[in-house]
Amino acid sequence: LRSYDEPLDDDNGEDRRYHAIYSIEAAIHSPDLRHTLARWSSALEPGGIVVLIDDFLSVGVDRDNDPDVELFAKSWLANSVVTTTELSEWSDGIGLALVNDRDLGSEYQVLKRNYRGRRPEVKVQRGLKHQGWLGSKIRAKLMFDGKITYRMVVLQKKGGPPALLPGGAALTPTGQSSSCDPAPSLSHPEGPRLNVTIDPVLMSGRGRRGGKAM
Repeated sequence: LRSYDEPLDDDNGEDRRYHAIYSIEAAIHSPDLRHTLARWSSALEPGGIVVLIDDFLSVGVDRDNDPDVELFAKSWLANSVVTTTELSEWSDGIGLALVNDRDLGSEYQVLKRNYRGRRPEVKVQRGLKHQGWLGSKIRAKLMFDGKITYRMVVLQKKGGPPALLPGGAALTPTGQSSSCDPAPSLSHPEGPRLNVTIDPVLMSGRGRRGGKAM
C-alpha cells in the first residue's frame, strides 16, 4: 500500500483486491485508524487478512486523562492509541473479524531483551532531547507500567474461508487454532521447498548486518 488512505486502484482506475495487507509499527501513526481499516477492508478479497504488529493500549487505561499516554501520543506521533477491544468493535462494523491476538511483548520477552528489565528514567541524557528520543523513552515506560502492550493482531475479511496458520491450522473467531501441532511441508505443487527453521534473534541495530546478536 502506497499510503494509508490513497485510493487503492490500478492504472485503469479499477479497484485492486488483495489477499493480505500487513502493517508493522505503522498503524498507530494513522490520523484516523478506523477510516484506515475501512479502506483496507474494502481492498481485501473475502477471506483476506490484515496483520497488524504494533503497540496497543491496555484495557482500562484512561487514554484521555493519563499524562504519560498523552505525552507518548504527542512525542511518538501516535495518533491512534487504541485497545484491541476497540479494534475488534470497529472491525465488526466494516466486514472484518478479529481472528488472532498475540502478546508479542510477553512472548519474546521484550522488556528483558530490549531494556534489560530496567524501567527507564525519562530525563535528558548526553544532550538527547529530540522528539524520537522522548517518544521511545515514554514508550518503554508505558510498557513497564503495563499501560501498552506490543501485539500482533490478525483481522479477516468476512465471507471467505478461515484464515490458516503455517502447516494448515485454521484460526477460529476466538483467535485459537484448531490445531497446535503444524508440520513443515517438504513438497509443493510448484516444486520442492526448503525445510528451514529460522530462530528469532534480537540484534543491536548498530553496525553492519543489523549489528551484534543480543
